[in-house]
Amino acid sequence: MSRIALSAAILGFSAASAFAAPQPLGLVQTLDPAPLVCDAKGKCAAILASFCLQQSRLAPGPGDRYVAADNAQITLRVTRTNGTVETLDGAKALNFVSYTGFATTTVEIDRARLPADLAGAVVEVGPLATLLPVTAPDDPSPLSAEEIAMATGDWRRQAEALFDKPNMRSDATRLVARAVSVLPESYRQDTAAGHRAAWDAAMAAPGQMFTVEGVQLGRQMFQACKTTVDQSLKWALRKCLENRLDEKQKEINQDYWDQQGGV
Repeated sequence: MSRIALSAAILGFSAASAFAAPQPLGLVQTLDPAPLVCDAKGKCAAILASFCLQQSRLAPGPGDRYVAADNAQITLRVTRTNGTVETLDGAKALNFVSYTGFATTTVEIDRARLPADLAGAVVEVGPLATLLPVTAPDDPSPLSAEEIAMATGDWRRQAEALFDKPNMRSDATRLVARAVSVLPESYRQDTAAGHRAAWDAAMAAPGQMFTVEGVQLGRQMFQACKTTVDQSLKWALRKCLENRLDEKQKEINQDYWDQQGGV
């Protein structure tokens, strides 16, 4: 097919599929609570690793919105300055937004919805959590009841060993995602002290369930990006880590698709 014809075909496919629901996502279980970081714009958020559960549907784009499936165990734990802890249903309280695509998801809440005397907030994702795309009323191809049942059932259970259980790759992606959450988006705000703080945040309380190999791989990914950034004046550590995280999640996802024979 000529380049012009191929481009036209791609554009035609994209236009026809522009409003079709993207693939359901698995939200990776947190072995240790992920801290929410509040910014100057009034958002408190964390970046969490996620993955594609249905290869046959289009991947989400950055900014696509999701909701937690009915059986998702997601907890938002809020601590006030006086030490009081409040536990909320994170599946209902939090917003879920595709960050870089299917490999990472932002979990967020408006700062105004949290106590004025907030000391900190963390999110915990339990096993087998699934996110479903928010669809428009005129969506030409919304998820069917059968697809939702598979995404929250068999497909999600079959992904557990690769993504949720402690292992080298899943542990590394959890740690790198935590570092990404606290790093600035612009290279202009990057500092050596900020880099150290980001890794310290990732390792603040890794929990006994993290594998030694996973921590080592996460550190290698972090150090490789730090070396890249140190050699470049216009490359943010956060951006480099996002790319590494995407690559690793896609690698694991490919193993899942191969295992499933395509879904």
